[in-house]
Amino acid sequence: MSDEELDFDEIESAFTFLGESEASNDYLDVASKPENFKQFARKYFQDKAVTASKYTKVPIRGPLLKQIWGDDDAERMLAVWYAIVRFMGDIPSDENDTEPMDNLQKVQFICNVGITRLNTRDEIYSQVCKQLTENPSKPSHARGWILLALICGSFLPSDALLGVLKNFINAGPPHYAPFVLKQLERTIKNGSREHPPTACELMMCFKKQPISFSVHFFVGSHDVECDSQSTNQELVVQCYDHESLSPELGLGIYIASPTMDMMTSVSSGYTHVLDTVFEYENLASQGGDWRLMAAQQPWVAILRKEVFAPWFEGRKNIELIYSQVMDGIIRGIYTSDDNNELALLLAQRYLVKFGNKLDEKQLLDDLRSHPIAGMQRLPAKEWADLATEAFDAREYYSDSASAEDAKVDVVQFARSKWFMEFSRRYRVNVDVNGVEYENATVFLNCRGLFVVAQSAQGGQAKDEDVSDRILFAEMVEVSILSSSQKGSLQNAFTISFVHENGIRKAKFFAANAITKKLRDLSDQYFRGMTYRSKYCIATINYKAPGSNSEFLSFAQGDLIILPKIWAEVEEGGWATGVCERTKSSGDFPTANVVVLPSLFRPANSILTKFREYVKTIAPADNSNEL
Repeated sequence: MSDEELDFDEIESAFTFLGESEASNDYLDVASKPENFKQFARKYFQDKAVTASKYTKVPIRGPLLKQIWGDDDAERMLAVWYAIVRFMGDIPSDENDTEPMDNLQKVQFICNVGITRLNTRDEIYSQVCKQLTENPSKPSHARGWILLALICGSFLPSDALLGVLKNFINAGPPHYAPFVLKQLERTIKNGSREHPPTACELMMCFKKQPISFSVHFFVGSHDVECDSQSTNQELVVQCYDHESLSPELGLGIYIASPTMDMMTSVSSGYTHVLDTVFEYENLASQGGDWRLMAAQQPWVAILRKEVFAPWFEGRKNIELIYSQVMDGIIRGIYTSDDNNELALLLAQRYLVKFGNKLDEKQLLDDLRSHPIAGMQRLPAKEWADLATEAFDAREYYSDSASAEDAKVDVVQFARSKWFMEFSRRYRVNVDVNGVEYENATVFLNCRGLFVVAQSAQGGQAKDEDVSDRILFAEMVEVSILSSSQKGSLQNAFTISFVHENGIRKAKFFAANAITKKLRDLSDQYFRGMTYRSKYCIATINYKAPGSNSEFLSFAQGDLIILPKIWAEVEEGGWATGVCERTKSSGDFPTANVVVLPSLFRPANSILTKFREYVKTIAPADNSNEL
């Protein structure tokens, strides 16, 4: 073996690594299995010879599968073949190659072909399975199973090959086959990757152990385990085991450079955590040893509050979010041009750090040693004066003023002020009432969905960058498109919302699973707003039966205010409310109102839009005039 090959000195032998008996290779005979690889080869391979499905050192002359023979990918599949057999050590690297690929690059080349070209996936699996069938070389055989594990964690074969592949793996080496099968089952669950395997994945498959690393956050860190298919939510759930964290919607994993000058959200982008890690490994590789990169991990994982819900989510993670906001204010992630806003934040920071008794020298020293972005506009002494005024105006000197309350105030201010910064970003195609935005960035935050046709540099967007917006307070419905409407695009959906010119529809679609993330969170926030609402609008004229004062009469477009949130309205088709126009109260049929997705009384401009909307869904029923 060459120096570039995987170091098998760390294990007793290749067969010990795989758990195989040196006295028997019976596990290689899968002829008795239903849908075995040999039968698959006889049915689909171009070469019908018995040896076509077995290990060979003789280069193949073309793709194994008939459907790729003569295809544009035929030559590419020969290159994949040479990468496979060179990774397995069956043939040496090409001496004429001035830039030979290392093992990681070979794996990435093989898997990237399968990820980007769906029609090649069965061919790649077939080539690897062929080289694993009756392979007499122990090291080659072990390396082939490592390669198969990496491929299984990257993309799936077709349905025609999937059952065959499972049988092939189940009949494989007893110490390694369960690991490979788990890789495959995880890919079936979470879907194919968008980038090829990373250095830490290659090491994972060599050691048969999950990738371990720490996720850092402002109140601690937590060790997590990751595999080829791990998602943002799976790692976030692991972090909840930390005593300082509680489950909360909107927390997300970020992958960052060690210097923190680059940071990428996992939840907004790729489905898989290691697809984001791949990009950071790529930036750090520069021809270095992949084993060193796998050990050093030139990236860090961070848990951050990524997006706020439209409602207050409580104090359970307030320490983490407050610390994140304050860190962002210092580093210039969150900025304000209003000196009074910054002064109040400085006063609140002082209360949290030092308590109710304000010491002028201590305040000034703290401002000079820990300045925040924007303080360069005034001398430190003037900031101290402004912060003191804010401290006194809020009566923070009172014993009733608590650091906990100040943290909540800071977080609530950040939620309102920097809602665009606290957004999940989705790159999708959008159609708003016929106006198309191709490859737009949708910022989803506590207020709604903001469509930016061309994202601002650094992933931030200002109000003038927003091409269209769909506010939660104006939404009517989030619905999945029918198969005929969305064509080949998966998870396409529509949001209906009220507008001055009547109901409008925004369609969101993309060729990957990102729209499902956008749809699910949009629907979750919209429904959450509806369930928490106390406001309805009448869809028809309704006159209470008889003179019974227990029932409420109203006209189409009247605002009905409930004494409790909609989620607590008892089933049975009736609710109790007050008509804002008449000030009358009583029971009314819930079928005659539309719940407004609002936590507070909707603005008159929004009510006007909904009043126009209800005219389109139901007649006023003049026969029942009030």
